[in-house]
Amino acid sequence: MTTTIGRHAVTRVGLGGAGFSIGETQHDNAAVAVIRAAHDAGITHFDTARAYATVEDPFHNERIFARAVGGLDVLIATKGGHFRSGRESWGIDASPDALRRDCEGSLRALGVDTIGLYYMHHPDPDVPIEDSVGTLSELRAEGKIEEIGVCNVDAALLERALATTDIAAVQNRFSPFGANDTDVLQRCAAAGIAHVAYSPLSGRPLYPSLGDLLPNTVRLARQRQHSVESMLLTWLLKLSPTMSVLSGAGREASAIDSASAVTIDLDEESFVIITDEISANAYPTPRR
Repeated sequence: MTTTIGRHAVTRVGLGGAGFSIGETQHDNAAVAVIRAAHDAGITHFDTARAYATVEDPFHNERIFARAVGGLDVLIATKGGHFRSGRESWGIDASPDALRRDCEGSLRALGVDTIGLYYMHHPDPDVPIEDSVGTLSELRAEGKIEEIGVCNVDAALLERALATTDIAAVQNRFSPFGANDTDVLQRCAAAGIAHVAYSPLSGRPLYPSLGDLLPNTVRLARQRQHSVESMLLTWLLKLSPTMSVLSGAGREASAIDSASAVTIDLDEESFVIITDEISANAYPTPRR
């Protein structure tokens, strides 16, 4: 099951890399193995960022992806305008000069001449979004990026970005377990813009267990011999034809399991069962 992000045809489940670099310890060889396992399982969409960094190396995450799948026929998306400034701190600078610096650094770290998809990672309260995405449009005209994306935007900011340049992808947090901006999802669907959901299972309560919280969903997953996590990813994909999800993975088995979400045939009856169960637990459910 594939989707299109600009000119790139990619799998609707992608692998996000934040966890490979943010934390007390890093295991680069294990991270490379997870990324390669995801690719072997069929994933062709990989997501990194300038902000996914160790304290010592601002391009740690991008270097890992370059090592793992650089040169293969995949989309490695990255982001600028957001950076790690300390062990527990991050900053935002989406000014034209900063975005240019970040893009140049990412080009070197990824070892490419052109980045397939480049996002403004966070709106900068001190910089009009028109200036930020306008700079990305210039970088595209210079051949340094192919497609432009924006992250963490509401519907109003998306409209302002679209009035400045064409946008291939919006990456926002979206989960069955959290409050979601469905206006952005619907606007993306109407405009044919890829909506890329990060942290697609975030907000998941620790208590009760998923078996207690979503017993019918768990039952459906077991009947189909899938994990409940992959079933929920499939449910998210069914919300909109332009929806993609980015799953994190700390183990090869987890990456393979996430990749399997695109193989699940979620019929309408099962979709309704899951939707009703999520709604009954006070989680907002988007309209299709």
